[in-house]
Amino acid sequence: STKSTGKTKQHQTMNLGSVAGAQTYTGHGDRVWTLDVCNGVLVTGGGDSNVKLWDVVSGVCTTTVNVPDCAAVVSTQLVGQSVYYAAGKQVFTYNMTTQTTQPVSVPTSLQPLALCAEVCAPLIYVGYADCVIRVWKNGLCKGRYQGHMGEVRCLKVVGHAMYSGSEDQTVIRWNTNTAKPTTLFKGTSGPIRDLIVHYDDMYITNGNAIRVQQVSTGALKYSMHGHGDVVVTLALDAGANLLFSGGAD
Repeated sequence: STKSTGKTKQHQTMNLGSVAGAQTYTGHGDRVWTLDVCNGVLVTGGGDSNVKLWDVVSGVCTTTVNVPDCAAVVSTQLVGQSVYYAAGKQVFTYNMTTQTTQPVSVPTSLQPLALCAEVCAPLIYVGYADCVIRVWKNGLCKGRYQGHMGEVRCLKVVGHAMYSGSEDQTVIRWNTNTAKPTTLFKGTSGPIRDLIVHYDDMYITNGNAIRVQQVSTGALKYSMHGHGDVVVTLALDAGANLLFSGGAD
């Protein structure tokens, strides 16, 4: 593994049935900012400006993509044979078959940093440091969502609902047909760095823990612990009943 600090950053796998740590993947040289998993492939992005692809079962890193001129890769998503990732002011796509990279959003000199992205073809929703969510299609900005008072750190689209988490310690549920907010979720003790919605459960990063909240009522169900520092990213493999979490430890 490569190291840029005294401690290699890691991410863990938790079995949702037992709520216990199952496996650790080590290889990033700085904080793991983002995770996604699909069909036995885990993708991660870190403060070392690298995107890494892993075999879930063996824990072996199969591919490393270095992203030049950026401080960190802060968002990743697997869609078919493509990896979408946010770095700097842009969102890019990496094709795993051709091993090529292309930008999918166009930055301007005044545009803030892109902090997260959610692909819902043909649209790409991107959260920015200016508290705004912008919607991109074919390289053009097609709309905006405004409602947060802090940086937008994470996005998830489920049907016609979009969930956004922010530095303002709230999650907003939006109707993507109207671009209007419908529900405000509160309860965390710090910035929301990532979230996952699975049926009526919402998994939210909450300091060193993961808060599991009921979507329909907003009630806290339980918390999951295992990291020694802040949890910054989550990924769910629902078929295997596994939740992946990455942190500053």
